[in-house]
Amino acid sequence: MSLELAIAFPVVLLLVTALMQYGLWYFARTVALAAAQEGVSVARVLDAAAADGAVRAAQYLEQNGADMLVDPSVVASSPAAGVVAIEVSGQSLSLIPGVALTVTQSAQGPVESFVDAGAPRARAISSDGGWARHVATQDRSRWNSRSWPRRSSSSWVC
Repeated sequence: MSLELAIAFPVVLLLVTALMQYGLWYFARTVALAAAQEGVSVARVLDAAAADGAVRAAQYLEQNGADMLVDPSVVASSPAAGVVAIEVSGQSLSLIPGVALTVTQSAQGPVESFVDAGAPRARAISSDGGWARHVATQDRSRWNSRSWPRRSSSSWVC
């Protein structure tokens, strides 16, 4: 009995340590993503600079994740015209000496702008394969109850 316990106990301790390390990494990833999203929400405002978003992301990390993300870095960029992106990276806390797990999260969004009433709409950037882009370019006057296909009650099978 003691031999089985001597073999099984270190394995159980290793599994518990691995689960705790995964939890720390996942929480650091969540904090980095929240900081990037916070930075993008500030940088998207009309007449704001991308650097304002980086400053806000760094403040968010300092207030909410200073003990979870080690050596954080925040980079603001503009990957396309009218788009701002914030990338937050760092290392999660480690329970195992010598193991450094890197965390990198980013967020991006379109910059607010005024558009004339007669001008074409700007295309939205989406991560869902272009659905928002498709909806943004649709003629809204066609979206009424008559535009959807209708079925008569006799076509439904119960």
